[in-house]
Amino acid sequence: MRFAIPSPSSLRVALLVGVAWGFSVAAGASGATTAPAMDPAQLPPAASREVSFENDIRPILEHSCLRCHGAEKPKGKFRLDDRDAALKGGENGPDIVPGNSGKSPLSYYVARVFPEMEMPPEGKGDPLTAEEVGLLRAWIDSGLSYASTNASASSMWVTLSPAFGWVHVSGDQKKFREQEWMREDWNAGLEKFYARDRVSSETTFTVEGHALRDDYAFALTLEKNSFGFIRGGFSQFRRYYDDTGGYYDFLNPPSRDLNRDLHLEVGRAWIDLGFTLFDPGRIVLGYEYQFRDGSKSTLEWGNFGGLGGIQGVGGKNLYPAAKDIDERVHILKLDLTHNIGGWEIEDNARVEFFDLRTTRRTVESFTFGPEPQSLVHTKESAGHVQGINTLRAEKQINDWLFLAGGYLYSRLEGDASFDQVTLDNASIPAPGTFWYSDFINLQQRTHSFSLSGLITPGDNLAISAGVQNEWTHQEGMGRVHLDEGDPYDPAGFVLEAPTLDSNLDKRQVAESLMVRYSGIPYTTVYAEGRLSQQRVSEVEQESEGSERFDRDTDAAMDRRDVRLGFTISPWQRLSLSASARKRDTDNDYRHRTDASDLGGAGYPAFIRSRDSEGNELQTKLVLKLAPRWRAQLGYRLALVDYETETDGIAGLVRGGEVLAATHESKTYSLGTTWVPTPRLHLSTTVSMSDVRTDAERNNHPSLIAYRSLVYTLMSSGTLALNEKTGLHASYYYSSSDFKENPASDAVPLGLDYVRHGLIAGVKRELTPKVTAHLRYGFFLYDEPTARRDQGYTAHGVFASMRVIWP
Repeated sequence: MRFAIPSPSSLRVALLVGVAWGFSVAAGASGATTAPAMDPAQLPPAASREVSFENDIRPILEHSCLRCHGAEKPKGKFRLDDRDAALKGGENGPDIVPGNSGKSPLSYYVARVFPEMEMPPEGKGDPLTAEEVGLLRAWIDSGLSYASTNASASSMWVTLSPAFGWVHVSGDQKKFREQEWMREDWNAGLEKFYARDRVSSETTFTVEGHALRDDYAFALTLEKNSFGFIRGGFSQFRRYYDDTGGYYDFLNPPSRDLNRDLHLEVGRAWIDLGFTLFDPGRIVLGYEYQFRDGSKSTLEWGNFGGLGGIQGVGGKNLYPAAKDIDERVHILKLDLTHNIGGWEIEDNARVEFFDLRTTRRTVESFTFGPEPQSLVHTKESAGHVQGINTLRAEKQINDWLFLAGGYLYSRLEGDASFDQVTLDNASIPAPGTFWYSDFINLQQRTHSFSLSGLITPGDNLAISAGVQNEWTHQEGMGRVHLDEGDPYDPAGFVLEAPTLDSNLDKRQVAESLMVRYSGIPYTTVYAEGRLSQQRVSEVEQESEGSERFDRDTDAAMDRRDVRLGFTISPWQRLSLSASARKRDTDNDYRHRTDASDLGGAGYPAFIRSRDSEGNELQTKLVLKLAPRWRAQLGYRLALVDYETETDGIAGLVRGGEVLAATHESKTYSLGTTWVPTPRLHLSTTVSMSDVRTDAERNNHPSLIAYRSLVYTLMSSGTLALNEKTGLHASYYYSSSDFKENPASDAVPLGLDYVRHGLIAGVKRELTPKVTAHLRYGFFLYDEPTARRDQGYTAHGVFASMRVIWP
């Protein structure tokens, strides 16, 4: 292993960790980590008007809360679908104090005041607005009623949000589409629609979704208490792709476009029928249909621009390529859950029918003309039927022991085919590849077992452990016809069609252990480890053909991953966490047989082992500098060494063990949250990463070191001018200069770019049931490495209105 001397910045971080640890021990006080203090001044003000549960509160809960905190498997055992359950609280104790929102932890969670307890969590939903937090506060202050305060309120509740937008793009419009996931020009429709009807005291009907240009979805739910539910829906969106290939300064032009509007339509439709007649069990029958249809860019670039117009002389594989995709998946589902003797039993069965058709066009010949001289057209098809069944059981044995176990069985049977021809611009056969196969079969079976447990022998100690075993057997066979039907073979010579077989057996065992102790004053320490042992036996054979071969390889892969860490909080205003991680992977190969018509010791049989050793240090310091000002500092250092042992190939690769590559990355981050007044909320996160990668060159000039400095900045702010009007803005910035170090005259590799984005808007409550929202967007992207006009500048205006009925 290569030992790296820590940089001065690394030593400063290590010193900070040591000083903080020593100070916490010297403090010597008893007790657990102090909980964050609740200061109502950190919260948006409670709404001053009368709040209706049906019109104001229920939509917030159903849109942002009940997905995770409903009746089915509530996160943290905290439910918000029922008043008694909400008052009971969850794993953290009571979260609501009726009549006092300032002392209710839930108010601080949804206002995102407490770190690590921000609700909804990142990626699980949009943060609540100040207006929505104010409505929840008023609801809690009024006593947490789960019935409408308006006696005349209708059982039907509807909200519609019509929207319109316009974006103007100067520059590369296709790059803008790919990065921002939207088209230039107009967009209009419903940003959101939601309707809920309480058909009876036991039955509720809900419909929700959105309908915009190239992006729409809806979901329906009909639910009856103590009986079951019907849920269904459909969604589809468009994913855009840029059609520009690689670039090279010495070619004119340095890069090419396909001049196609590349995009994929991605969608799904589903329906689930659930029955809860057998309390506490449940049965769910379902069907799901998934699809992808359209074209996407690929990195299978073709030869472009031979020097002097001579194909194959000094040419570069830079001409862009695309793939047409037609993918269909049908899934049948059956889920069973029941409680037997305190054991929660769950069985999930799936049958998947997969069908894929693709067409690729790759350049075969291109000089300096306006269009390629010839293209290889490849049609591929693949399909399979796969059955999967998982069985899981878990039980809280007693106060200190929890056990869980599972079993998975999977069986797959599939086939595939392909057809390749070479055509010129007039779709006439041209010199090139004429290959096809109508016989490729695959069978695969997998068994997997798992067992895990959680032991809590005391209030301050938790131990969890798990083990998983997996066995997979795979059989594949195919026959490829080479150059049959080639009209440009004057001698009529046809390569002998090879028959290929490949069989694989894989056995893997993975173990995990974690220990967490919080008995040290103000401190939590933990240790966790993961081990994995994998054994693979693979047999490959070409029994017929012009270049027959026979390979039999046994591979052993062992992985070790250990992490140690702690969190200390000697004061209410300071919290420090740090961890050290070590990851090792050993891959050893035993080539029992390696025979071919061209001689043995070919690729990859000359590789004997591949090992990696990684070390990682992470630390995070959280400072509450003032009651309304919080800062978070982070640092991460990662070092990875890769070693390879080979037999050696004369003139290409030297034998023996060699340090094949090294990777080093340092990441610094800073995040701040400042709430100078209850009406103003500001937050910023900035990070910088310094990444270096160096590979063993083997005296090859094209293998050189790479270095990158990556910067990212995200900032947002909200200002409530009054109870009816609010301003908001968000800005992001990122840049990278990942490139060769030092630069070479070869094809430039890496990415050098700068990207900006700004969204600013105003929201105004016109009436208690009508809210208008106006936003402006600015987007800028510049990519100097492309050395062409592959950047853009865009301006957009977006308007929407939220209407509630009745």
